[in-house]
Amino acid sequence: MQTDNLVFFRLEYAGPSRKRHLPEGLTAELFKPSLLHLYAHNGSFLLYMFWYIFSLGNYRIFYVRNREHRVVAYSHLLPRIFKFPFMSRDDLHMGPSWTDPEYRNRGIHTYMKHTLLEKFDQRGRAFWAVVEARNTPSIRVQHKNGFEEVGRGYKSRYLGIYTMKPRGSIE
Repeated sequence: MQTDNLVFFRLEYAGPSRKRHLPEGLTAELFKPSLLHLYAHNGSFLLYMFWYIFSLGNYRIFYVRNREHRVVAYSHLLPRIFKFPFMSRDDLHMGPSWTDPEYRNRGIHTYMKHTLLEKFDQRGRAFWAVVEARNTPSIRVQHKNGFEEVGRGYKSRYLGIYTMKPRGSIE
C-alpha cells in the first residue's frame, strides 16, 4: 500500500493581486520549449522529452537568473497529462519548482507564481501544486499564495501517476 506523502493544492485564480517585483539584480524569463531546445538549466533530457511529447509542447518553464545569468530559481507549468488525472482539461500544474538556497526567502517563488497566474489565468481554469508532506516551507508558500489544500496522496512507482484522496475523504 502506498503512503500518502504528498499534499495537493488548488487555486481558482480570480485576477491579479498586488504587483510583485524581483529583487534587484535578478531577471525573469518565460521559456517555451522546442524540440531542439527542451530546457535551459541542468536537468534530465529524458524527463523534458517526456513532458514535451505528452504535453504536445505546451509546457513552460519560468526562469529567474542572477547577474551572471545563472539560474537561481525555476518553476514549471504543465497542462493536464495522464500523470495528473485529478485535473480538468484546462487546468495547469505549477511545479516542480526550485529556488537556490542562497536566494530563498526573498519573494522569488511568490513572484514566479503570481506572474504565471496572471499570464495564464482564464475563466474556469484551476492551478494545481503538489508538495511533499514533509516540505513545510513549500506548504507555507502555497498557503501564502492563496492555494487551498484539497487532498493527500502519492505518486505511483512505475508511471509516476499522481493519486489524490480529496480532503473530505481523508481518514
